[in-house]
Amino acid sequence: MVGACLGSNAEEFLLQHDRIVRPFSHTSLRVQALRDNNSVCVFVYAKRNVTNWNTFYFRLRSCFDGYISSHYPSLLDPVESDGVVRYEHLTEALDISFDTYKGYPKMVLTFADKATQKVFRMEADLVIAADDPNSFVRNKYLPKIQRQYVGYIAWRGTVNDKEVSASTRAVFVQNSAESLEEIMTDAFDSRRHHNIVPAGHVWKDVWNWLLNKAQTKPLPAPLLDIIAKIERPFIQVITELSSPQAAFENGTVLVVGDALSMY
Repeated sequence: MVGACLGSNAEEFLLQHDRIVRPFSHTSLRVQALRDNNSVCVFVYAKRNVTNWNTFYFRLRSCFDGYISSHYPSLLDPVESDGVVRYEHLTEALDISFDTYKGYPKMVLTFADKATQKVFRMEADLVIAADDPNSFVRNKYLPKIQRQYVGYIAWRGTVNDKEVSASTRAVFVQNSAESLEEIMTDAFDSRRHHNIVPAGHVWKDVWNWLLNKAQTKPLPAPLLDIIAKIERPFIQVITELSSPQAAFENGTVLVVGDALSMY
């Protein structure tokens, strides 16, 4: 399922800390697919709350540090329990080490400001690394643990719903031998992407090959109707990663999220 599906832990966290009343997700009650005859096949019935990453991110930022965005353009009313926080963006972690600061053991992190290129250090009592599957922090302690290609990729794209036929929209409304190297090569600079080929950078010959494959298979007509109208497809390589360890430096460094495991 594309987007962000909220698990039980996320929902419990939001119930405790989310101060925004306006809904930001929709509820899905089942996972389903289309058969060759265009009828719907339900895989499993399960309630899932689905949103998208931007909406979720800016909601958390609004609650965390009062960030103003088009999603949440107003500051929340202050409450007595509010604290002082600072969110540093456009920074890159360069190093992390255990050191003594003013006589006390501390984690010391070195950062680079990507806008000014200035390097600065920051001391911390606790470091939580949620820095994606290519985690800098995890690589510092476990350099041999890297994400691995699992043998297939996901073709992705978006289509304005007004551009597909009424019969195709009705289906979804009612039921709510190219090599990897060639596929992952950028159409503009011939650079081999590792995990994602951005929208607009996929070779037309490669995309046409996939369209032809979809038409000759054949896929159900409603899916073909949508796929044929994708103008800027992008590709995501499916990888896996599982770190054998989550805590380092006597528990002062914790690796979480995709930096820890992609399962």
